[in-house]
Amino acid sequence: MSFDGVANPIQKYKRPWRVLVEPSDFVFYNAGDIAMMQAALFRMRSMWPEATIQVLTDDPERLVMYCPFIEPLPAAGRHAWVQ
Repeated sequence: MSFDGVANPIQKYKRPWRVLVEPSDFVFYNAGDIAMMQAALFRMRSMWPEATIQVLTDDPERLVMYCPFIEPLPAAGRHAWVQ
């Protein structure tokens, strides 16, 4: 995939990207949602290996169990912001 003639868009910028993912579920109990999230995160990681990829979660241990290559980010701030 090419963006503006650059094979990897991160190479266009001098600093690594930070990707924030807001999942459909913050506790990861639905197997179908987990499978779709794993596939999406795996693709993001393969496209942008040097990027920091964080997922909002209420259960960081469960997220790391399913996606050990991803950084959990507490969703408490997001919950407070939308209330």
